[in-house]
Amino acid sequence: MCLFFTGCGKKARITSLESLSYRFTDNMSRYGAGSLEIVRKNGAYRATVKLVDEPDESAKTVPLSPEKVLAIEELLKKYDVGSWNGFDKNNKNVLDGRSFTFSVKMTEEQEIYARGYMKWPKNYSEVAGALQALMRELAGK
Repeated sequence: MCLFFTGCGKKARITSLESLSYRFTDNMSRYGAGSLEIVRKNGAYRATVKLVDEPDESAKTVPLSPEKVLAIEELLKKYDVGSWNGFDKNNKNVLDGRSFTFSVKMTEEQEIYARGYMKWPKNYSEVAGALQALMRELAGK
């Protein structure tokens, strides 16, 4: 399935971050999903974090420093996340598995959209681990 973002599988170039959305399920419990939303507005970044095993009402919105944004951009470059664009795979043999949805928009109209269910793009665990560590830090955990 092709999405309107950038076309199927077209590798995106990592430039200045405009927004990032990362959602994942870690387990099938009531609060088994986590999410990180980063948005740039009026030149400043804000992050909204909802940790796994916490209710939706616990989501916390905090300012995000330019240094953190640069670190995220470097993470995306280091692990070639631009190559994830168009990733859309699943393992239909697993019923209660883990999933993710990831999208990024850059200021130079580069976009990435990827999703998976019990299937992950190259370097997913490194990127997910770093983003989830950032989420815990921003949530004060």
